[in-house]
Amino acid sequence: MKGTYYKTPIDFKALIEKRDLAKTTLETSIDQQLFLLATTAWGECKFDEGFGTGFWEADFDMLKSDANLKLLVKESLKEAIQRHEKCLFVEEVEVEVTNQNLSTI
Repeated sequence: MKGTYYKTPIDFKALIEKRDLAKTTLETSIDQQLFLLATTAWGECKFDEGFGTGFWEADFDMLKSDANLKLLVKESLKEAIQRHEKCLFVEEVEVEVTNQNLSTI
């Protein structure tokens, strides 16, 4: 897919000063979009209340098992990707449950 893709986070100072913004590859742009989808709850994005994933609304303590958590995350991610990442055609989503500090990603 041909086009210009920008690195996130956007350098708004450079944008205001009319300097070139950092560009990235299509693959990295998709990675950035998937990360945003996975870490955004519905309603957080004011210009699109449906952007993000619905699993943030779940009571994780009530799920009681990794299998239930995996199913909820799989279904929510698949729906979000199909709706908001037009570069991908998603048939299946695999989920692995691990403890990860998001600040290290």
